[in-house]
Amino acid sequence: MSRPLIQQRIGQLEELFVREKANKKLLLQLREELTHRQVPRAVALLGKVQRVLNDLDSLEGSPRISPPVIAPTDPAVSSQESKVIPDLFSGAVMAPVAPEEVQPQVSAIPAMSATEAYRLLGVSAGASWESIETARRNLVQKAYPSKVQDKDPAERNRIVFEAKRANTAYALIQKLRVTLR
Repeated sequence: MSRPLIQQRIGQLEELFVREKANKKLLLQLREELTHRQVPRAVALLGKVQRVLNDLDSLEGSPRISPPVIAPTDPAVSSQESKVIPDLFSGAVMAPVAPEEVQPQVSAIPAMSATEAYRLLGVSAGASWESIETARRNLVQKAYPSKVQDKDPAERNRIVFEAKRANTAYALIQKLRVTLR
């Protein structure tokens, strides 16, 4: 499927959503584009787009498809904290997924201190910004889909979790360096 909105930044997509909430065709394109983006703003916008599409479908008389509730895989998480996965492909015909292909959810990334962030990236507090970016990039590249596709689901989730921790550490260091200026 073509992605006509691929060139747009997330801010532009948010503005487009605000302007064109009643345009179902554009909302479908927006939903398709946002399914390929993983940044928090894109995920939040995807939820908003999905709600508007569900509302438009209910106005047109189409049955509303509720997002499935996935039970937590971590026993430490109570059933009240079950995650709701948005139905990204409502109306699409999809083959059922075999139970062994279902990937366990990655647990939330705990908060970290600045010292932990530097240690996780393997750089010192006085390191140049370029070396911090390179360290983060090297850690995140290990989780690239083509590099983890042959690994078992538990190992794949561990690698993705470490990449997310690297991104969290990078964001923390970036925030600290901006506030210290």
